Amino acid sequence: MIVAGEMLLLACLVILARVGLISISRREQLVWLLALVFGLIARGIAFRLYVSVADEYRNARLSRLVWLAFAFNAGVLFVRGLVCNDIVAGLTDNYFHSPLRGLLNHLFSVPASVLLLSGLMGMLQSYRHAGLGTKLSRRDYVLIGISLALFGWLLIFHENLEEGHSPWIINRILQPVDLALLAAASVVSIVLHRYTAVMQGGKMAVVLRFLVLYGALTGFLVLMIQLVLPIIQRTVPFDATPLTYLWALVPWFTTLAAATRAEMTAEVMARVAKLKQTAGQRGVVVSALRVEGSS
Repeated sequence: MIVAGEMLLLACLVILARVGLISISRREQLVWLLALVFGLIARGIAFRLYVSVADEYRNARLSRLVWLAFAFNAGVLFVRGLVCNDIVAGLTDNYFHSPLRGLLNHLFSVPASVLLLSGLMGMLQSYRHAGLGTKLSRRDYVLIGISLALFGWLLIFHENLEEGHSPWIINRILQPVDLALLAAASVVSIVLHRYTAVMQGGKMAVVLRFLVLYGALTGFLVLMIQLVLPIIQRTVPFDATPLTYLWALVPWFTTLAAATRAEMTAEVMARVAKLKQTAGQRGVVVSALRVEGSS
């Protein structure tokens, strides 16, 4: 319902801008504000649900670490949303044009990317331990090759990116590190996608699909915004608004994965309670029959 509400509000902003009731600049400001508020909500929900799921695996170390990695990924990005935004930036005159903003952004982005990659790698390893081995198709190898080629292009020519000429060397280091981590997460997401076909439906397959979309879309949008879009805009006019809206919805993919996984636990608990209730009723009937038989 929250996701639908955000999409409805974004659609309303598009309509209002189209009919001229609000300006394009005003629409962009409102889209940014909606993305910030709903992104914080999404990250907060995801963190809470992932921690609850991780508590179910106290005796399974790898699985517990996987879900905690996704939880802390949401938590780190939640804090980044609070610290690295235009509201906080507006409190300092030079913050918009200072290397400090880029530093803070990547100080949170790099650990978040490490946690995302760790969670995806742990998920992949868990399925392999469970004996769900699978072979990649030719299309998977093509996608992996394209992803590595595009991210490799970014890493080679990262000097042309926003932090490529930063006066602070730490910014120039952290940005390519973050890109390399996102590239790795995208590749692992492509491999994990093959496991959804092996699972043949079920809610765990849905959880995995949401996680794959979360990992792959993050890398895809970074490539589009940092590499593809600037090239296209040099030759033809291109409206990047849809990419902005899609970026605003990315946090919900990990939240939907957490919610679906938590729903599995709730359903299991409900079934166990129902079985206990049924067993209790059967016990009462058996006791009554014994009493009647003895009489």
